[in-house]
Amino acid sequence: MCGICGVIDNKMEISTEDREMIVRKMVDALYHRGPDGEGFKTYHKSTLAMRRLAIIDTEGGNQPIENEDGKIGIVFNGEIYNFQELRKELLQKGHHFKTRSDTEVLVHLYEEYGTEMLPKLKGMFAFCIRDGRTNSYLIARDRFGEKPLYYTKDFGGFAFSSEVKSLLENPFFTERYLNTEALPYYFRTSLVPEPMTLILGVHVLPAGHYLLMDDEGEFTIENYFKTNYGNTPKFKSEEEAKEYIRPVLEQAVKRQTVSDVPIGAFLSGGIDSSSVVALLQKQSTAPIKTFTVKFDTDGYDESPIAKKVAEKLGTDHHEIHIPNTEFTEDMFWRIIHHVGLPFRDSSAIPSYWVTKEISKHVKVALSGDGGDELFGGYDMFQWFQKIQRFKNIPSIIRYIGDAGLSLGQQIPGLKENGKFRQIKRGVHTSLYQDSEIPIALNEMFSPQEITKISNYESKYSLLREYPEGAENWSALRRIMYYRLKHT
Repeated sequence: MCGICGVIDNKMEISTEDREMIVRKMVDALYHRGPDGEGFKTYHKSTLAMRRLAIIDTEGGNQPIENEDGKIGIVFNGEIYNFQELRKELLQKGHHFKTRSDTEVLVHLYEEYGTEMLPKLKGMFAFCIRDGRTNSYLIARDRFGEKPLYYTKDFGGFAFSSEVKSLLENPFFTERYLNTEALPYYFRTSLVPEPMTLILGVHVLPAGHYLLMDDEGEFTIENYFKTNYGNTPKFKSEEEAKEYIRPVLEQAVKRQTVSDVPIGAFLSGGIDSSSVVALLQKQSTAPIKTFTVKFDTDGYDESPIAKKVAEKLGTDHHEIHIPNTEFTEDMFWRIIHHVGLPFRDSSAIPSYWVTKEISKHVKVALSGDGGDELFGGYDMFQWFQKIQRFKNIPSIIRYIGDAGLSLGQQIPGLKENGKFRQIKRGVHTSLYQDSEIPIALNEMFSPQEITKISNYESKYSLLREYPEGAENWSALRRIMYYRLKHT
């Protein structure tokens, strides 16, 4: 998993000793992210550190890694899937390498291209590059924000880390208050728009962005990647869609299996993880290790399906049985501690158990995370389409229906009826404008309820910022590759 952190004090606000003490505490807080090794180095105006989980070049990939003259160095969290192609390109341009790691490729890529290196990267990453020639710094995060990167400023310099709790080890960061501007966003959808967090003074480097800091400590944040929704292919059949997506998935799985340590996989039995496991097993000459969680409650237990998939594919399958009585309050708070900020997704509980077991067998495990977002698998996507059909009914009738259903909620038994609640929510949501519907479908509390329980108001302006050309795509349907209307 790895983790990076550091303090950049270009304005020389604190002593070198204090800076090193802060970063030492910060990197110690990241130990669980990288038990295989630690990197720590102090420069004239900065101290950078990292914890390493060794995956590629386990012997030679220790960080910080620097170029030949030591003027350009990096601390890096993540994996660059196309690093081998980039390495060949750099060798042809005359660069020399001391290791086989993807980390060193980033150093030379920056040396060759500067910030123009970023569009060339395929992978998940957060890194900080120090350019000793100008005493400047490039901090960047991957296109979709798979790897986290938080920062604070004006508290004994500029500090960054892979985790919030690591930043909180900085004793100069004393003003620890709830961010009341961010709280209504969390109450509404359980999400806080980047770059805000729920802690005042703690910011997120947004996905697909980089931060460039000069010798005076001044910095700018720029976007280097924007999702393009305008080139979605149109398929005439589901078979055509499968033919299109299969080689893309095969290539993605192949790129993510470049490793010097054994690789396993999560297997829930769903389409997403099963597809990844099938492609992973196809590329392997030996049975891959797969893992699933078995619960006592039938409604939540997917292990029988996962077992059938594993038998079909011939994997070395492991079931992790979790009795209901074994989940304790201590485990709950341990999960919260690792997440770092409020998080409403209960899938963190089985993820905790399965990763705990996986770590006994392999260091790397692929999963099907992201499939529902890319292929419209969540119920919310189907509900959006249903509500669009609701909108064909005249609004006056929907207003009357909503009022009638509200009265119906007072009837004993109806309020607790799940089907009734779904219909009520669907009719009510159809009264929103299109731009508000995805938010309403994911909301925990309505704006009126938020004001009532917290006394905080927000215009939710950031939640209405859509990509350029958004008015031309039919809401979320544009990202559903083979669930388009005409398939």
